Amino acid sequence: MFKKTLATIMVAAMMATSFNGVGFFDGIEVSAATIWPDSTINSIPYFSSEFDFVRYMDNSDTGEYKSIITETLVDYDQNGGVHKYTAPEDGTIMWATFSTYGNVRGTFYADSKLTKELKWDNWSYSTREETTQIDVEKGKTYYFQQHKWNGQDEIDKAVTFMGFIPKSSNTATMSVETKYIEKGNLPIKEFSSYSDYRTRCNSLVKSGSTLTTELYARGREGDTRYSEVKSFTVKKAGWLCIYANQKYDDVDLELFADKDLNINFGRFSTFVNRETDGIGKIWLNPGTYYFRGNRWSGIDDSNFNSPLKVYLGFIPTEQIIKVSPVAISKDQKTAVVTFTTTVPGSIRVMPGKYTTYYMHEDFWDVNNTTNLLKGNTFTAKENGWYTARFEDTKNGLIHRIVFSVNGIVKNASVTTVKLGKAKIKSAKNVKGKKIKLTLKKVKNATGYEVQYATNKKFKKAKTKKIKKLTVTLKKLKKNKKYFIRVRAFNKTTKGAWSKVKKVKVKK
Repeated sequence: MFKKTLATIMVAAMMATSFNGVGFFDGIEVSAATIWPDSTINSIPYFSSEFDFVRYMDNSDTGEYKSIITETLVDYDQNGGVHKYTAPEDGTIMWATFSTYGNVRGTFYADSKLTKELKWDNWSYSTREETTQIDVEKGKTYYFQQHKWNGQDEIDKAVTFMGFIPKSSNTATMSVETKYIEKGNLPIKEFSSYSDYRTRCNSLVKSGSTLTTELYARGREGDTRYSEVKSFTVKKAGWLCIYANQKYDDVDLELFADKDLNINFGRFSTFVNRETDGIGKIWLNPGTYYFRGNRWSGIDDSNFNSPLKVYLGFIPTEQIIKVSPVAISKDQKTAVVTFTTTVPGSIRVMPGKYTTYYMHEDFWDVNNTTNLLKGNTFTAKENGWYTARFEDTKNGLIHRIVFSVNGIVKNASVTTVKLGKAKIKSAKNVKGKKIKLTLKKVKNATGYEVQYATNKKFKKAKTKKIKKLTVTLKKLKKNKKYFIRVRAFNKTTKGAWSKVKKVKVKK
């Protein structure tokens, strides 16, 4: 059967990834289950976590990294090529598919006929927060295909990113650093109260003006999801008030506590905040903070050229809620956390690390008393992150504080990592009544004990702990013969002593 449409594939990936696959070839329609000889995914980048994979995709905005698959689907119900992948080892495949109009999904199958569907990803224009994952077995073959699932637009360009998390901790993985365009540190206007900020904000919104800056996130198909990054510095502690507005509600404002953009402590939806009643409020300590526009949707040219208008205001004030150091119980089964507040109110605690965006009443189920503290103390039974929500009944503000608990032991059994026998590669007398030792590295060792004495029974021996593989023994006695041995150690155990080396100090 002949057809006048043509599906094209472009291949670009790191680590020498190369493959081609087609849904139509030289104008001839091909069965979806046909595997062409060159439609093999030869290599997928390795990561230690989903976070690194998301950051890898984020860095594609700068042109450093590319998608694994790029296909243009030119029919309403067309599927892309079938791509064969054989897992080199046990692990987890992660992937995410983006397209011009959000109408293309990417699916993995267990068979070449595409009858045993494993999982499909969440279609998207550009959002990368969540990836889709499946566990794979070494030597087993899997099949991947992009396919249109909906849409009135005939031509849809789609890209798929892929990453692999190896099951073995010994496999080398890719380290990814955050990269972005920074456009300088901006001044933040201070206000005496929340009502003053809100009044000023309302006035500016009505006039179409901005208080702080405008951000643009103009990309399509997941190629450019973010705007430039800007920063601001506060020299006092207090409340940051945030309002962001974009005409089409397709770009959110994200706030970060660090330059590497690892600590995201607030994402503000322009849809939720269309009215200034939805102004976000975050407590900040003195420091420098970073923000950017994050595009989660949008397909029209007018949408991409519409700025995200940012209104930031700062109200200096004292901290309302503080948390004491965590107190672990004697049996190490629980931990007690004590809160102090400067105004009356109620405290709720939930396990997890939640941003200010998740402080609303429905999320915290405020009509239920399950997470409500009776006093000002909280008892944790698990290690991990917790978030406390304090409702300031005096001023009508919601405060958030995040804390962690570490030190609880639940039927813990210590896993002993065995160590091999240590070895002294060389032991030489050097000038200055010294002996220089070189050791052989022992797997799983965190350090080494070097013991030396003037008798082979090591009576009154001296012991030196080191972390490197070379050490110099000093202040030795001239014309004395020294007996030297070494052993490796880690947190749970010590290895066997090495063979004894004998060195006479002549110099």
